[in-house]
Amino acid sequence: MVKQCPECGEQLPENAKFCMNCGYNFDIDKSVKTDIFSNGKIFIILIAVVLIIGSLAILSMGMGGFDSSDNKDEFDITITGVGGWVNNASNKQSYELYTQALFTKVPSDKKGYIVKVIYYDKNNTQIGEKIDTLENVYHDYNFPLSIGYYTSYKKPNPDNVVVEIIKDNNKVDEFKYQIDQSKIDYLN
Repeated sequence: MVKQCPECGEQLPENAKFCMNCGYNFDIDKSVKTDIFSNGKIFIILIAVVLIIGSLAILSMGMGGFDSSDNKDEFDITITGVGGWVNNASNKQSYELYTQALFTKVPSDKKGYIVKVIYYDKNNTQIGEKIDTLENVYHDYNFPLSIGYYTSYKKPNPDNVVVEIIKDNNKVDEFKYQIDQSKIDYLN
């Protein structure tokens, strides 16, 4: 078999590495044809890489990959204290408890979330609880909010409080706090 020189058209043996007429190097021709950087292929590859990386970035942002504060069911609550007082305004004396909590992270869609505040005594026996919707108790403030207002006609002696976040009857998160009883007026 014979091959033809692409430069001068000379007919050469199939295994020739150089053209005997013009000196064309067939090995250079093979490396140019197989070189990934030839004929603009590098630009096509770079564009493909940029498109893939860009697509992945857009997908991860759409799924909350870069901003976890909007992720569903993510909460961060710091209980800053529990307070209480005696209420003599009605015909019968009552005792009031409330919890102060700083909400630093809540989902952007607050619908369907329940905030359950449960007060326990030193034996871990439930004293009482207050249930409300997240939409009613949460406001976008940078200071603690008073939640879990509980009224009792029997003098409670709370030791700890638990704040549960519930959605669709499932507990999403839980926050516990050991009560400083010196902050409750009727215990001092």
